[in-house]
Parts: sequence; structure tokens; C-alpha cells
Amino acid sequence: MKENRPEISADRVMRSPKPLAARILYGFVVLTALLAQPQQPRAQEKSFLWKVQSQQNTIYLLGSIHALRQENYPLKPAIEQAYEKSKRLILEIDLGAAAQDKVQGLILQKGVYLDGRSLQQTVSDKTFSLFQKQVEEFGLPIAAFNRFKPWYAAVTLLSLKLNKLGFDQKQGVDWSFFNRAKNDQKPVVGLETLEYQMGLFDQMSAGDQEEMLLQTLKAMDSLEKDLDKLIRGWVAGDVNALDSLLLESFRQHPKVEQALLIDRNRQWLPKVEAYLSQSDPCLVVVGAAHLIGKGGLIELLKARGYTVEQM
Repeated sequence: MKENRPEISADRVMRSPKPLAARILYGFVVLTALLAQPQQPRAQEKSFLWKVQSQQNTIYLLGSIHALRQENYPLKPAIEQAYEKSKRLILEIDLGAAAQDKVQGLILQKGVYLDGRSLQQTVSDKTFSLFQKQVEEFGLPIAAFNRFKPWYAAVTLLSLKLNKLGFDQKQGVDWSFFNRAKNDQKPVVGLETLEYQMGLFDQMSAGDQEEMLLQTLKAMDSLEKDLDKLIRGWVAGDVNALDSLLLESFRQHPKVEQALLIDRNRQWLPKVEAYLSQSDPCLVVVGAAHLIGKGGLIELLKARGYTVEQM
């Protein structure tokens, strides 16, 4: 006989104490890192920080890992110095604007079926069975997840696993600097909105969403080992290692890569250039996958003629 557990509703899952905005920010970028075949990072005397200079200004671009452990701090001196020199902080979104009630409303719009459909009806029997098994291993009833769309089920599952392993989005680079900037009264600006980010997931085809859920399920057992490799490469500033870890599986899904990385990088480019035309240094913190590769911000800025140096 199965052990009786208290009933947990879908609403309770969506109101979990971990900020849902951070789950969405972390979501697919970390997921794809787990799917690629990792290479052993090579030690370098660098960090995942770049200094970008124009005739008018200097800005700093920092690739973020969106969830870390306390043991991953302090960050390298070059990163700390870049923050101290910066007059404002630029993030993917302004985390201060992502109020919990607003996030809950967006989850209902983008991540939950409101038309009577269920996750079980939307995905294959095999996918749902694997998902149910994983959820029950967390001690949660499947009923709490059955209204979720596949993409949100995948992100929630990943968040639950990360929390169990001791990774915390509040310890992630984005939240860490956001809290510091708030305490230091430095302005915080977002490059895009949470509505836009969540819409990217919701606009994925049903097949792509189910594939995302399947790949998340496959990644569960090796998650801790793969994340440790990712973090070691990030700490070492090893661009080649993170290119393999973060971008390989994106390249196997070119439509997803176009929507989640390339298009967004191009949309961010003129905003980053606007800061280069000003006079106050700033720190720009975005997911590490956005800085690397031919379509990454680093190569886009080099092509525009700016002086770019890894720190």
C-alpha cells in the first residue's frame, strides 16, 4: 500500500516559495546544457566577463549561471571590480518588476491549460508515464501537475531537481547582483520583459514542448554531474567548453536556437550599443549562452567595430 501523502494542488505548486520568474529565466538554457555531450573544461586565467569599449564608454558583459550554490562564491576579482566600476546594472529582465502576483497571472496565461485539456491528453502515454514516475519520486501527486503545459512541466521539474541538489536561483549571478544593486541604490534595467520571455516558450510547437519535457526527464540522473562541469567551465572562463556544453544541442534544434538565442541577441544589440554611446560604465548580465558562438553578443559587438577583451 502506498504511503498516504497530503494532497498538493496545482495552485500550491505554482505558489512555491522559489520565485517563478527565476524558474523561467533559468529554464531552457540550463536544460540544453544537460543534453549536450560535455567536454572537460580547460583551466584558464580568465572569467566569463568581457570588457567592451567604444570611444565614449566602457561596459562589461558577464555571462550568467542562473542558479548556483553558496560554495561558488566569492566571484573572481575581475567580476567584482566590474560591478564596482559600473553605475547601473542591466539584466535580461528587471527582476524587481517581476512581482509574484504578476508572475502567477502570466503562468495561468502561458503555462497552464484553461480550456479543459490536460498534460496527459497532450503528450504521449510514454512521456506522461515517465513524467508521473519522476514527480512521484519527489513525493508529489501527479494531479498537481496535470494542468501544466509540457514546457512549464519541464521547467518546474528542473526547478524541483535543482532545489533538491542544493542549487538556488537566489544564489544565481542575476539575483546576486540584483540584490546588491538594490542595496547600493544602483539603477537596474531589463533588456526585455517577462511576458516576452514566457511567450517564447508558449509559442513552441506541441512537438517541441514534448521534446523539451522528454529531454528534461532524460537529464535528471546526470544533472548534478553535468552542472558541476558547466560551472567549472564558467569559473575558468573556458569559452570552448561552454560552447560545447550550452550550444551543441541548440544547434540540433535550429528553430529553437533562432527563437531563444539568435533573435534575442540581435534585439539586444542596439540596446547594448546605446549604453556604449553614453558616458557611464554599466554591467550587463545575461545568460552565458548569449555571449558565445557566432551569433553571440561578443561576436556581434566585434563585428560592429568595438574593442572587446575577455577579463
